[in-house]
Amino acid sequence: GVHAMRELKAVCEAEGLSLLLIDFNNAFNECNRNLMIGLAAAHMPEVARLAFWLYGNKSKLETGRAEDDIKSSAGTQQGCGMANILFGLLMLWLNKHLGKLNLKARIFFWDDCALVGSLEDLRLALDEIKRLSKAETNRTDLEMKFEKTHLHTPNEREAGRAATIFPELKRG
Repeated sequence: GVHAMRELKAVCEAEGLSLLLIDFNNAFNECNRNLMIGLAAAHMPEVARLAFWLYGNKSKLETGRAEDDIKSSAGTQQGCGMANILFGLLMLWLNKHLGKLNLKARIFFWDDCALVGSLEDLRLALDEIKRLSKAETNRTDLEMKFEKTHLHTPNEREAGRAATIFPELKRG
């Protein structure tokens, strides 16, 4: 993966494109369960009942002391065999939404995402991810971890433009 990302960065520099690396904050624990269950029903109806049974109600995270147990109505549960399937469906759904934009590449590895395109197209993608995080319906509840979200630009001129287009991001 690291070698592939280095190669992608080199291709971006050669073609004058920018690379946006996004990390989602606590994504598996915070993502929208209802959206994931709906995606399972739409794309994998044979497992939708199981997904609803596992995630349709609040789950309990046991701490060892009953009075300290935590009830959760978001995200997946660590160790659950359905967790990766449901989260993967969510990432595919997000990737499909970003596919409507003029990006040159969209690469997802669980809660990490690499997007390639012009600075303007990457800004649109970042805004779309933010919008989907808080949308009225089909909300992802995914929050970006801005201290680990980076923008790589092909040259100094683009780096200067990036500072005004993406004031919230680190550049590298």
